[in-house]
Amino acid sequence: MVAKHSGVTRLPRSFTSWAITASLSDVGDNAMYFALVWAATAHGGASAGLVVSAITIPRTVLLLLGGVMADRTGPRAVMLACDAALFTATAALAIASWRLGSPLWLLLTGAFAVGVVTAFYLPASSSMPRRLVSDSLVPRAVAVRQSGLQLAELSGGPLGGVLAAGLGFAAAAGINAFSFVPVLVVMVKSRTIRAAPAAEGPRRSVPREVASGLALAVSQPLIRVGLLLSAAAVIVVTPTGSVLIPLLVRQQHWAAAAAGLTLGAESVGGVVVALAVARVGTFSRPGGAAAAGLAVAAVGVALLAVSPSPAGVGAALVLGAGVALFTSHAFPLILTGTRPDHLSRVQSLLSIVQAVVLIPAAPLIGLSANDAGVASTLVICAGVLAAAAGVALLVSSWRDSRAASASDSTAD
Repeated sequence: MVAKHSGVTRLPRSFTSWAITASLSDVGDNAMYFALVWAATAHGGASAGLVVSAITIPRTVLLLLGGVMADRTGPRAVMLACDAALFTATAALAIASWRLGSPLWLLLTGAFAVGVVTAFYLPASSSMPRRLVSDSLVPRAVAVRQSGLQLAELSGGPLGGVLAAGLGFAAAAGINAFSFVPVLVVMVKSRTIRAAPAAEGPRRSVPREVASGLALAVSQPLIRVGLLLSAAAVIVVTPTGSVLIPLLVRQQHWAAAAAGLTLGAESVGGVVVALAVARVGTFSRPGGAAAAGLAVAAVGVALLAVSPSPAGVGAALVLGAGVALFTSHAFPLILTGTRPDHLSRVQSLLSIVQAVVLIPAAPLIGLSANDAGVASTLVICAGVLAAAAGVALLVSSWRDSRAASASDSTAD
């Protein structure tokens, strides 16, 4: 397996401009989300859970519809409308909070509005690496976008904490509103987004368009396997960070700061690998590299089970690097393996699969940690990732897949 060096070819300016401004907007999003939940905690734990659900439930329910709309009307139109709507909603939320404080009804209203709009925004946004660059550059574009998302998560939460503590929720909402302006300007000026080919014959109903997206995902091996592997990764990786690492810190009597350092190390490992892929490109057999990423992540999870406090940071670095190696190879395979007129629908399916599997996974892993112990649960989770890596290597269409070359596509 030989790395494919694409560093001599620069990513188009249209993509880098969008990726930078989208990442800035993500920082504002993460800051406001933290401040939103923090403000909700003043009304009690149940109220905080309601606010989170007010975002996630409408988003999950409407994602497929959002994918259909982006494929029908084009991602640029959808993203322009959503960015404008998010600017308006968060600005109104900031003004209302400044005048009224943070009553629960206001927080729930703002959360619901964000959930609805982002259900349409996310499928269009997720397809942008395929629409702004040639297929041979999609892996590097995906890696750039992933590194931006991870950096936004690293910086957005602390920024939201500082704003919530010092200036209140209204300040976080106001800064988030203005974070949409740069990406809105870039989208207005952009004229290089590859649109899906026009559908032949009369336009089908929305339910049939949704069914068409589901049928494509089931019928195409690369998409089907990619969705299943992504589900396996999310089942393990997300609860490991949100549930198992904090429990491990308490159980092993590590210093409280060790939890933050360990989670930060996981993010750092991911950013380093994503930036490396953004610079030099992917391996020539991305399916095999994605399987290797799952295996590396399995090693990182297993090491967490046996590591003392300082070594836990190193184990988290390994975990983050493995996850990034997987996503930077698997997600481009899904993107380039999707028909152009179904890009946003398949991306919405990817988001839905990742959200749905977490509903039972997080509490089950928490119960396992209580009954079998954190270390044993981490070993089980490592086994799940290792098994997923083995499945990826057994499926020949995934294992033997090839990355697109410059001769396969022409940059716009």
